[in-house]
Amino acid sequence: KVYSHIANGSLFEDKWRLALLQRATANPGAFLDSICLRGREEVEAWISAVSPEAAPEAAEAPRTTPPSSSSPVFTTGPADTPPRAPSEDGERHEPFPPVAATAAVVADPGATGLEDLWVLKDAEANGAGGIWVVSPSNRREVAARLHPAHRYVLQRYAPSPLLWHGKKFHVRVYVVVTADLRVYIQRRAFLHVANKPFRMDGASVSDDEVHITNCCANSANREAFAGEIVIDLPSDYPDAFESMKQALQMLVDAAAPFLEAQTSHRYFEYMGCDFMVDTSGCAWLLECNCPPSQDSATGLPHAEGLHDAVIGDLLDLLVLPEVAGTDPTPGEWELVRPAQPGFGISQRTTSNTLRWGLFEKKA
Repeated sequence: KVYSHIANGSLFEDKWRLALLQRATANPGAFLDSICLRGREEVEAWISAVSPEAAPEAAEAPRTTPPSSSSPVFTTGPADTPPRAPSEDGERHEPFPPVAATAAVVADPGATGLEDLWVLKDAEANGAGGIWVVSPSNRREVAARLHPAHRYVLQRYAPSPLLWHGKKFHVRVYVVVTADLRVYIQRRAFLHVANKPFRMDGASVSDDEVHITNCCANSANREAFAGEIVIDLPSDYPDAFESMKQALQMLVDAAAPFLEAQTSHRYFEYMGCDFMVDTSGCAWLLECNCPPSQDSATGLPHAEGLHDAVIGDLLDLLVLPEVAGTDPTPGEWELVRPAQPGFGISQRTTSNTLRWGLFEKKA
């Protein structure tokens, strides 16, 4: 049989494990700073450490990426080109703008800088639930809402985000990791856009429609929803595409010891990886969904068509060759990482979990 999960592949979806895994990559600075905290008590301890009244040496959390300016400039699309409404005829949607766009949005000079913002995530939550933008003004209010026993991940806010017509966005990228640890990335992707223009004043921190880019959550506001925008990564934004490929290769390189034992070469992990893109063309991994939702928020032909095309390519690449004996054809899937040297079938999949447990204790 062909099966759409690999042994211990859940470590990509679990936000806590993903944060620890990113620290173990060859270049942790290529990923957003992430801090793993157990329960409300540890979150409150972090708040005390970074509050102004704390000692100077404890006033800032560990950082692996350089801070952005406290008065950042955000690149957006051309001011005289309004975003197009979702098309019903299957037409390909407008790509997100290049870095050298013509207009800019400047943050309020008196506002909180991006280096003061973090995104707090419940490690097991999905679908825009259990996520808060945390700033110096609302840290304690957010902490009061947390569960005493849940695991949380603090992820630094992505620096200098590229905007789509003044709005924050992320890219939903489709990825496959096979049992022998080949990694494929799909060149066709979705752009998911926030409902309101991006801004940095204090009131915006608590406004989900400014910061949250989850498509299903934002589609509830039909008047503000930008639609499901289909893009072709290598042609619309080649720099970000290369950055994504590098991040995925490093991530699976780091995960290899914990995925070593697989019971069949026919298994694979199908993922929806969310990336933020900054004004320098760098892509920052936010999270992975295993498997991604195949439901569109609008039901429009162009969105359903992309889902169908991605799954069709997946069947041609990994499924039909095993069940029908056809030659594997990648379609729009691009190989990012070759097979792990020395891969062989093993029934001792508990060794993956044991190795991870030892790693997590030391992390």
